[in-house]
Formats: sequence, structure tokens, C-alpha cells
Amino acid sequence: MEKNKILYICTEQSPGMVPYATQIIKTIVQSSLYEVYVLYVIDGKDCYGELLPENCSQFTYTIPQHKLSRLLYKVAPLCLINHIEKLCSTYRLNYIHLLTVDYVLAHFIDRIKRQSAHIIYTVHDVYPHELRLSFYEKLTNRYIQRQCSAIQKKVFNLVTNSKFQHQTLQNWYPKKNIYFHHFPSLVTDAMKKTEKAPPELEDVTDYILFFGTFHVYKGIEYLCHAYWSSLAHRDKKLVIAGSGKWEFDCMKKDNNQIIKINRFITDAEVSYLYRNASCVVYPYISATQSGVLSLAYYFQTPLIATTVDFFKENIIAENNERQEKESLLAMYPDANSNDFKLVNKTLDSKTVQKVYEYKNVYIFNMSVSGYKDGTVFLVSIDKDSKKIDKYNAISNGDTKGLGSQVTEAPFKKSLEGKDATGQLDTISGATVSSGPVVSGIHEAAKLVDQLK
Repeated sequence: MEKNKILYICTEQSPGMVPYATQIIKTIVQSSLYEVYVLYVIDGKDCYGELLPENCSQFTYTIPQHKLSRLLYKVAPLCLINHIEKLCSTYRLNYIHLLTVDYVLAHFIDRIKRQSAHIIYTVHDVYPHELRLSFYEKLTNRYIQRQCSAIQKKVFNLVTNSKFQHQTLQNWYPKKNIYFHHFPSLVTDAMKKTEKAPPELEDVTDYILFFGTFHVYKGIEYLCHAYWSSLAHRDKKLVIAGSGKWEFDCMKKDNNQIIKINRFITDAEVSYLYRNASCVVYPYISATQSGVLSLAYYFQTPLIATTVDFFKENIIAENNERQEKESLLAMYPDANSNDFKLVNKTLDSKTVQKVYEYKNVYIFNMSVSGYKDGTVFLVSIDKDSKKIDKYNAISNGDTKGLGSQVTEAPFKKSLEGKDATGQLDTISGATVSSGPVVSGIHEAAKLVDQLK
């Protein structure tokens, strides 16, 4: 059977965008579902080539370096458009995915549409960030925003990595296909395998870290002021590392407690920065979507972040994943996390969040209502007898002492070994919490046969 052919177009090569795009492309190539083609730009340096997988077809377009030619490229990249059209006609592509903002293509979307391929556009920022810009930079930024908005309006298939943006796009374009997928990890192979101390950090460890490009919306000024006003500056240095224009008035004269590394940071240096930090802080004022969380998670660096939507939704999800893994291993101590196989089957249930298969049981991750925030719990049911093998509550947001009894040993003991389809006792005086748990278990039991 002939595979569908997809062309990924990458016209931006900023430090964050390159690993973002290449990680997505690697994942698609590894899935073997598509025949993958990639067209990427070279702007002085080839940033994509060495990171892309070998088993995809790669094509390049070199951005002109002369000022006038460069300006014409940004407004009307005709040579690039001709290149795209030639690839479409030569390889008969089924999909074209604009992956990296790609505002330079805005005026030519209709022309690309005529190539008989489905166009997909990744939306990175539905709202502009807070930026401190010169007059010329403001004009340029406004032009880019308008071009991105034009692409959003013309393309029928939109993708985003933020649940908040996903909902926003659904509200704006109710008749379009709006897709969500999780932000890819920005951890590269070089970060995993190499480590090199930045020369600015000779003999410096156990510091507070900020890493990323320098922009106003990332809250660097707030971080510095909080650092100076707390006792932290007496014990730990603050390291602010990344490229960008430094425009923050928060450095104290004659004090070396804040170490600023204002340049491109290599992957090996990123590894050192995270492995040797006591914690990393992301004090963002706004964040539509960002990959910095994946770095802290991979290197297991303690993380402090503001409650902007993207961080909040992802940190809560990460904490839930960690709690779920701990609960699974508490239920089955002899297992390891890889023994629990996620069941990829769509179920008509609002309470079942996930289902895992382990030996002769199905383990249901369920979320049910209660007095306040309800209960999230795991229950494993034998495939054949439909008896409850194990029960473990992950979290409960109800009244301490009554509703919270669904997390305690007596209630757990009352369930295990019982027929999941039969009579199960609720907790006297706490039926608002325990009743939904029992109903959830009954619902899970009915779904067992569908999963076989």
C-alpha cells in the first residue's frame, strides 16, 4: 500500500524553532506512516541538516544575504514558492505542513492550495507577546503578526500545542479542523550524550537558573528583583543564560551574584546548565506555548514557574502523570512502568481517562465528581472474573475527614476482591464522594468486554 506523502516546510531557524521542528519530523519518520519530505531554509548557517533524520528527503533554500534581496524574500519569496510547486508536481504530495510560523508564505497560500495537497498550519502564538521594540522592530513585528493571521484564516487545518490556544482557535473558526498535540521535547541527542561547562561558570554550581531567549514577556526583570529582595542572593548565584538583546535594568553594580551569559548556548552547555542548577525558574508574564519545560523534566531539575495558562496546564499534566506512575507501581510493586501497556481504544465514557493492560487485568484511570474537586483513582479489574484486583486513589479534593476517606485503607479493603459488577458499599456519611467512585467502578466493569 502506497504511503501518504507529506512535505514539512521550515522557513524559520531560531534557536527554539529548529529543535521543535526536527523533533516533530523525527517522530513522524519513526512512525513509518508517511513518506516524509522536508524543505528548510539556510540563513547563513545550516541549522536543520545535522538534526534531521536521514530517512527523509531533504531540500534546502538559501535565504539571500544582500539587504535588498533579503527584503524581497520576506515580502515575496518567489523562488521559494517555485521550489514548493516543483516539489509538489514531482512527488505528488498529499500534505503540506507549514511548521515554523512561515509568515513569508502568507501572500502565496492560494497558490500553494492549487497543488492539490491538504495544507496544515501550526499556530504558535494566537496573541502577541509583550515585547520592548524599536519603532522599526514594532513595524516588522506587526507585519509578521498580520501575515500569520492571514495564513490562519486561509488554511482549513490548524494545529497548536496549547490547550488554551486550541480552545481559542475553535471559538474563532468553528467550521475548521483544529488539532492539538503536545509540545515536543526540545532535548536533543547532543544534550543527552555531552556536557560542557560554559566558561562563564568556572567552578560555579548549585545556582538558580533562567534559560531562554531574552524578552520582556519572559519576566527576567521580575526574577532579578525577586532575587535581590529575598535571602536567596546570600546563598546562591543567579545564572541568566540565553541569546537576545539585554534590555533589563536589574543588575547591581559591583556585584557578581548574577551571572549573565548573553550568547548562543550550545547543547552540551545546556546539559551542564540544567544538571548543575539547584532549580530553574520560568517567571514568564505570558506563554502561549513553550518547550523549556521539557528540558527541566528531562534533567530532573526542580522547577518554579508562573501560573500562565501553558505552564499551568502542562505542569499539572506532568504532575498527574508522575502521580499515576507512582500509583501504578504502588498497586503492583513487582512491575516496572513499562509493563503497563496503554490501551489505544476510544470509549464512550466521560469518567474513564485512560486504560492500561497488565497481565490479566485492565487498569482504569477514572475521574469522578464529589463535594468539591472530586476523586481521581485507579481500579484494576480482572478480564475474566471481573473482580476488583486493586484500587488506589490518586487524588481527592473533598472535605478532609469525610470525603477524603475514599483515599484511605478501609475503603480500599472494602473494594478489593469484590465483583466489580455487583453490590459495593459506599462510606456512611460520605456518599457524595464514595458514591461516584462506586458508580465509576460499575461503569469500568461494563467496559471490560469492549476492551478484549
